[in-house]
Amino acid sequence: MALSQSMTTFLRCLSPKGTELQATRSFSRIFRPGSRSGQGHSTCTAGCVTTLLQPRTLPLKPGCVQASSAAPAASMKADKPLTAQGEITSFEVNSKGNILNITWHDGQKSNFHSLWLRYSCNCKACLEENTGQRLYLCENLDPDVLIKSVEREGDNLVVVFRGKENHKGFVPIQFLKQYDYSSKALAIKKAAIEVNIYATEIPELTYDDVTQKEDGVYRWTKNLSDYGFCVIKGVPTEETMVTKMAEMIGPIQDTIYDDVFDVHVSDHQLTNVAYSADGLIYHQDLLYYESPPGLQFLHTLKFDDCVSGGESLIVDAFKVANEFRQSHPNEFEALATIPATFQKIHYGRSVPVHMTFTRPLIGLNAEKQIVGVHWEPAHEGPIEVPENRVEDFYRAHIAFAKAVKEAPVQFEWRMQEGDLLVFNNRRVCHARNGFVMNGGTRHLKGCYVNIDHFKSRVNVLSQKFGNGDLSKRVGNMCLF
Repeated sequence: MALSQSMTTFLRCLSPKGTELQATRSFSRIFRPGSRSGQGHSTCTAGCVTTLLQPRTLPLKPGCVQASSAAPAASMKADKPLTAQGEITSFEVNSKGNILNITWHDGQKSNFHSLWLRYSCNCKACLEENTGQRLYLCENLDPDVLIKSVEREGDNLVVVFRGKENHKGFVPIQFLKQYDYSSKALAIKKAAIEVNIYATEIPELTYDDVTQKEDGVYRWTKNLSDYGFCVIKGVPTEETMVTKMAEMIGPIQDTIYDDVFDVHVSDHQLTNVAYSADGLIYHQDLLYYESPPGLQFLHTLKFDDCVSGGESLIVDAFKVANEFRQSHPNEFEALATIPATFQKIHYGRSVPVHMTFTRPLIGLNAEKQIVGVHWEPAHEGPIEVPENRVEDFYRAHIAFAKAVKEAPVQFEWRMQEGDLLVFNNRRVCHARNGFVMNGGTRHLKGCYVNIDHFKSRVNVLSQKFGNGDLSKRVGNMCLF
């Protein structure tokens, strides 16, 4: 990964004992290789990221062979490969007829319930061939359905059910492997999408890398999935370029700030402090929305040398939250269970706004894994929670604010004209140093892309150019 001289800032690395190491060409304002990163976290030095981001083009996996009862639906065709690979050693139905036991070639065992199998039938009568939409709905299920017989035909298991309906259908073996819900399989799949890779330098690509190479957008989205942010160098400084670049990933997400916005000092009445020369503390954008923006794009059109200050800052909120959990377990629990209030109440604008939304600052799934971090202090309103939790919340909030501000790995750099900063607004927090114009101009053009479009794009491109790995957690509170 090339590091441009114009964006290089001084870095001091400290070992766990405080020994000063050689300064490297990185953008990290503070980076300590010995800091807590957790098992499996990336602690690579400069140059390692490039290796991680090299895509591997694998042959598409073959589709499933048609069962005698019905043709495979569209989702099973060869041009829509499944991610998981697996081979069955043996299978049998239990004596009750409600569970299919499968032993895989690696010795692992899985159990599939008759209800799950009936609902998951892939025959044309149950799954629409072109769209992959389900025709057989859960409400149609016989709650007492049992398995009469199972036979293998090619790459499918043909299942005959008994009960109120004697349906004969099939489920591809690859489908069973991909959606295996045994405890071990679920643990492996959740570990694969866990956010556990953290940047040690700013991921950077050039405009030509993205637009002139077949796998360019894949490499871009892979950076965003793995590290939460990426800088594209040398994007033409035309006002329409930010939307052209964003639409390579997904459609523009409209907000109360319109579909595209200008970040510069405004002569009009402020609708946001960002449109001033003031500094901005670490935050995520628009958390008063039920679905806040996913990716944020900031394209530097003009940044005169005479402008002092205005550096951009990034910190990985997931990394901060994971470390906060270890250092402040009680405060972490409070922030994960007590809802904060996010609000935008502004009647003094051309289109008045009154938005509020409550959610915990840290979101967890059933396994207590972090699936969301929500940090926008300037747009928090008074909390409305049981009175015995009020002090717990504010004490925890103070501690987390300090953890964000003093995070051992932060990135601070001055954007150059033509730089396009793109980051996952649900995963990282961004900030800005205040600046003085000195007769110059600092002008960025911005827009958003919905998080679901981004996640889908990552997964689709991974099938085509990568190894089929799914996107890392994107912070959208998906509970898997």
